Amino acid sequence: MKVLFDPNFVFNELIEYHAPVIIQSRERNLIDLHSLSIINFLGLAPTTKGSSEVNDLILLWLEFPDELATDIEPNPNVFELNDENFEKFKISNHISLKHLQHTLSTSKRMLKIENSVDNLYMLISLCTEYVLQNRQFFEDKKFEVLLEILVFFEIKRLTESYNLSLHMPQPFLFQIDLSKTRYETAYKFINDFEKLSEYLTSKVGELFSIAKEKIRILDRLFSSVDRKSLTKLIYTFSSFEEIISDLEYLKNLVGQLESCIREKR
Repeated sequence: MKVLFDPNFVFNELIEYHAPVIIQSRERNLIDLHSLSIINFLGLAPTTKGSSEVNDLILLWLEFPDELATDIEPNPNVFELNDENFEKFKISNHISLKHLQHTLSTSKRMLKIENSVDNLYMLISLCTEYVLQNRQFFEDKKFEVLLEILVFFEIKRLTESYNLSLHMPQPFLFQIDLSKTRYETAYKFINDFEKLSEYLTSKVGELFSIAKEKIRILDRLFSSVDRKSLTKLIYTFSSFEEIISDLEYLKNLVGQLESCIREKR
């Protein structure tokens, strides 16, 4: 059984970064998007190793005894190797490489990207190292929420320009579905996101200076709405204009109903 993977990764790092592998076993060629099927081979010495070119990519391979191989059946993360699914391999691998590069970088951006453990989602979240290095921004929870709102709308604009779906399952975690995207498009999108991430990181200090005093007037609002509910509100509406429009409608409706109550007295 051969396991092929990007030479930028050490074999034992593949699962850590949810990087993809190609598995050649028993006359089958499979793609495992996140390397979960190779867990039994971690720490084992391969019988041989080398490199091969697969669809214009140079990949390392390690060979293990066939008797150690277990049957691997296709599932949401494992596919037969073909041209269409190789696009998924390249996208998954590219996301994992960006995660690796961010980990190795001494200058951390505010946002990091990483692979999901299921299907082909790119995850965007706050970089823990950046938060620790810039505690003064994140100790103010109201500013953190305000920053999250700004980041969400910026990412939303970018994903909409690529016609990609964006989900926000929890505060400061953004999930982008790349499962139906060609590698070339995904590559351009990730490149544009990194530019956006770099720019947003450079603006955090300035944003904090502008907001740190003005945000105090929102104490009542932030104390009355929990973070999860506010996150859901941000995600549900496309803009503040939509939120205000619905609130205005609610205000007018309540006014009409109050008038009706008064007329009955």
